[in-house]
Amino acid sequence: MGVLRALPKRQKKRRLMGSSKGHIPIRTCIACGTKGSKSGLTRFVLAGDRLVKDELGKLQGRGVYVCPTVICAERLSRKKDFHKILRRAKGK
Repeated sequence: MGVLRALPKRQKKRRLMGSSKGHIPIRTCIACGTKGSKSGLTRFVLAGDRLVKDELGKLQGRGVYVCPTVICAERLSRKKDFHKILRRAKGK
């Protein structure tokens, strides 16, 4: 315990919680609300007035994540106001 006192707060927390190497980013599907790993969901980005599938996860802008199921894809296609979902002004 003497070792933990000598470390700064950030290092103490990291040591107590474990290494950060095993971190898995969690995202939420906007169609059904299910949480999943970033790699398990499909990312879409608003380009102009339409959604574009972001295959590599490198496109600029705010993205939304959707489960790779038919049901979620249908729900996504029914959503109309992506500007509100992506917190962007229309026309930008």
